[in-house]
Amino acid sequence: MLANIKNEALQSSLIIANPSYDKHHTTYQNIDKMMIVGGDNFHECLDKLNLPEDYNRALCVCGSGDQVLELAYRQFSNITAFDINKISRHILNLKLAAIRNFTYPEYLNFLQNPFTPDQIATLENSMSPETFAYFNYLLKMNKASAIYNSFCTHKYLTNPLAKSFLNRNFSFYQEREYYTLKQNLPNSSITFQEMNIFEPQTLSQSYHLIYFSNILLFQNDFPNFKTEILPNYLNHLAPGGILVLDYLHHYAGKTIMSDCLSQEYDLLYHKIETYFSDVVNLNFSVKSSGFGHGIKSDDLVLAIKKN
Repeated sequence: MLANIKNEALQSSLIIANPSYDKHHTTYQNIDKMMIVGGDNFHECLDKLNLPEDYNRALCVCGSGDQVLELAYRQFSNITAFDINKISRHILNLKLAAIRNFTYPEYLNFLQNPFTPDQIATLENSMSPETFAYFNYLLKMNKASAIYNSFCTHKYLTNPLAKSFLNRNFSFYQEREYYTLKQNLPNSSITFQEMNIFEPQTLSQSYHLIYFSNILLFQNDFPNFKTEILPNYLNHLAPGGILVLDYLHHYAGKTIMSDCLSQEYDLLYHKIETYFSDVVNLNFSVKSSGFGHGIKSDDLVLAIKKN
């Protein structure tokens, strides 16, 4: 097992050492860069979904782990975090360990600066042996500053304007909510599943919420996703469950309605709904502001509710 973890750290080190990595990789790999914080306006999206209090099972993209943490803050008791990038589980496990051990100021300081071996050692008993080994290997192979600078979205923690968006996007970046998350964590079962949603999947349960975030940006065959892949996940929604497709403004402009970019936002949103109408009865939909994305800085978010 540790040999596999060392290999993960070695492959991560090759990415860290390659300044042109982003130019040559337009889709995510099974070992890829880590995000240190999330970019979705997940707080507002969940508020607008107005999910019943007893909805507690979620299948959620992992990424930086922030979406998963937001669900734990909101008392989801069963969360499956998935990602094609297996390294995502390490950043999620690291952040879970940090929240369990750090005060709010300590947690922010931890995220805003390169990790040190002493900090990782402090968190050893609160994280999996695999994640502990991964960061130890990574710190032996690379300078701490190089690791930190390679994290996607690390500037969100230092740029004042971006920080204000981060505070808006996730509840627990506020102090009071952070301690609520800390209190709620023991009641949440969080598991990680390495998964490429564009390949056939066997899921073991149904979910009240399935959240895909911006995954569709990395799918070249959008019509195939709609007709061949999406129905499988809709079948894994519990009655009344909701599946959320985010960042659809990219498809509004590039795939579905390239001739409508000059039209109003509501028209584009209606076209998105119409595009999906032959797949499922769309009896619930929501639009939410995005992280500086989309037309007029509004994101196109489609929520599909199962009858």
